[in-house]
Amino acid sequence: MGSMKTIERGRPFTAADLDALPFVTAGARVELVDGSLLVHGTFTRADLDAMPEDGRRYELLDGMLVVTPAPSFRHQRIVGELYPVLRAACPPGLHVLFAPFDVALAEATVTQPDLLVAPREAFTAKELPVAPLLAVEVLSSSTRRIDLGLKRERHERAGTASYWVIDPSEPSLIAWQLDGGRYVEVGHAVGEETFEASQPFPVRITPARWSAEMSTGGNAGRRAS
Repeated sequence: MGSMKTIERGRPFTAADLDALPFVTAGARVELVDGSLLVHGTFTRADLDAMPEDGRRYELLDGMLVVTPAPSFRHQRIVGELYPVLRAACPPGLHVLFAPFDVALAEATVTQPDLLVAPREAFTAKELPVAPLLAVEVLSSSTRRIDLGLKRERHERAGTASYWVIDPSEPSLIAWQLDGGRYVEVGHAVGEETFEASQPFPVRITPARWSAEMSTGGNAGRRAS
C-alpha cells in the first residue's frame, strides 16, 4: 500500500489510485462510481475517525466505506444559498446544519448530508446520533447515483422523515417523505415551479432562482423563499 500524499487533494478517484490508498487492503472489494470510491467491508466508526483530512467526504453505509470527492463551487454555492432559506423558516426547537457533520444512523452507518434538520436537543457536540427530520443532498456528477440510491435507501431505513435531492443541472428538487416506513414522493419542482414543503416546517423553494444565481452572479438565489 502507498500513501495518500501521492493523490491530489480532493479530486475524483481513478483506478490508478487504488494501490496508493492505505485503507484499501489486499483482496478488498472496491468499486469506482463516477469518481467516488466504495470499499466493501466491515469498517467501523473508529476507522472513519482515522481517515485523512484530504478534502473528501468519508461516510459509512452498513460497514461499507464511501469516499466522495471534494464538492464543486456550484455545489457549495447552492448549499450556501439554501441554508439561510431553511434557517429563516426553521421554528424554535429545531436546528439547521450543513456538512460536514456526522449523522450516526447506526453503529456502522454514518452519513454527512449536505444539509440537515433535527431537534436541538438531539445533537451532541460531535454528531447527531439519531435520524434527522430532514436530509438534503445536492447532486454532483460524482455523487448522483450514491445520493439517489445507497444514501436515500439508508436514510429511509433509519427513519429520516424527509429526504430532498436537488439537481443543479435542471435545476430541480425532488422531495420524499416517510409513509408507513417507505419514502413516497411529495414534491417535484423544476425550474420556475415552487415546492411548498410542510415538513419539517413550512418553506417555499424555487429551483430556477439558484440557476439564475449561478449564471449571473447576482442576488437571485437569496430570494428562494
